Amino acid sequence: SNSEKNIFEQSDELPSEFIASEINYNSRETQPIQPRSEQVEIAETPIKTSGVTNIWTGTVAEAEDQFVTDLIDGIDTVSYANTKIPFSGKMQILNQVGSLIGEVNLLDGKLHGEEIFIDETGAITERNIWEKGVRK
Repeated sequence: SNSEKNIFEQSDELPSEFIASEINYNSRETQPIQPRSEQVEIAETPIKTSGVTNIWTGTVAEAEDQFVTDLIDGIDTVSYANTKIPFSGKMQILNQVGSLIGEVNLLDGKLHGEEIFIDETGAITERNIWEKGVRK
């Protein structure tokens, strides 16, 4: 239904005073890297983060540029724009200053798992659970 919010349609406009407070490059201190004395074991297999290996991160505009959403069997299906291959993995949507404003998980292009919306303070404002493109 049209009343459901879509992560791709969220406005990434922020009040200018928030943007100004967010960008303060002079405050970044760099710490020298301490040499490690102990040997670090190199893992043979890539470490999976809770089953998700594919993570895409970008703004709404970048997502709209790199992905297309098609209605397939009545379900929104997100695919790579260039290859038309459905996206599986986690999408992290950022605002213009690089703060996370939303996160969504997809399986074969369909919303599957958790979808969250995050406000400018970092608080989660909405959480939905999806199963193969259907909201639970």
